Parts: sequence; C-alpha cells; structure tokens
Amino acid sequence: MNTYVLIGAGMGTETMLTQQARQAMQRADIVLSTGRLADGLTSVRADVQTLAFSQLAQRAQDSTGTVAILLSGDTGFYSAAKSLTQKLCGSGTVEILPGISSIQLFCARFHTAYDDAVLLSLHGRSGALLAPVSYNRKVIMLTGGENKAHVLCQRLADAGLTHITVSVAENLGAETERLVSGTPEQLARE
Repeated sequence: MNTYVLIGAGMGTETMLTQQARQAMQRADIVLSTGRLADGLTSVRADVQTLAFSQLAQRAQDSTGTVAILLSGDTGFYSAAKSLTQKLCGSGTVEILPGISSIQLFCARFHTAYDDAVLLSLHGRSGALLAPVSYNRKVIMLTGGENKAHVLCQRLADAGLTHITVSVAENLGAETERLVSGTPEQLARE
C-alpha cells in the first residue's frame, strides 16, 4: 500500500518551502509535480518528475512506496489537495503537509492582517468580484487564468469603484517579485 504525501510547496521556491516539506521531498521514493513548481525546487530534489496536473493522480497510483506530490501554495485554500485526496485515498494513505500560502505572504509583504478580510479565488474559476468588494472593507483574491489582476482592476474601474485602493503582488517569493498599490484605474493599465 502506497503512502501519498501532498506537499504545500508555497510559492514554489526553496526559500518558501517548510522544513517539513523539504524533509518529505528528500525521503520520498518519487516526487511528482507540475513544471512550474519543479523548476524552482530542483535544488532540494533534482529528480522531480514533471507532469500535467491531470496526470498526477494516475502516475502516483502507478508508483510504489512513498509518493510526494508538490502543490502550489497551501493545501487548504483552493488547493488541488482536495481532489487528489479523493482520488488517492482508496489506494493508500494520504498525508497532507501545509505550506506557506500566497495569502500569508501577500499580507506580510503589505503589512496587513487577514483575519478581517474576505478571502476568495478567481484563479482559473469564475465568480463574483463586484459584490464582495462593494460590501466588504478588505477582500483578498487569488487571481490567474482569464482573471488576471489588471483585468479585475479594469472591472472595478468600469464599475465606478475608483475611490478604493488595490494592492497587487506579482511573482510572490521569486526574485522577480513585484508589489504595487494604487487605484483600480492605475493598476488596470499595468
């Protein structure tokens, strides 16, 4: 029976990896990942196998021993850990190691707490933007896919929400990290 270790790999850089995650990667018989995460973690384990996300569960089930699967961010917030756990639990034991979430790092970089924020994700999914922003003092949103930050800022500007301040973090934890704040109009142009 296999052991599957779902590892929250933070932002996908060695410096953002927890010690527990690092040790689990080194002890595993095989480590699986998508390309973006594997590229930033080769210094921890050079033989990470990269696959399309849709192939991770099947490859894990076809392996033997302890199989580590790298996941971006934290394993409990809009994470693939949920679906992978459902797929893998019938063929072995599943252990989940949480990582540093982009929400945590974002708030640390902007010196703000998130205990009073509404947390949402439009990363690769559809959902409401205007209602949460209109009715809450602080909204933190994961972006990506068709819902990139500049697109969402343009929606806010088009809706007349020009009095609010938007903060955007790009490439969190990487050498190319960029932090900006401004009005939706200003940031829609970037």
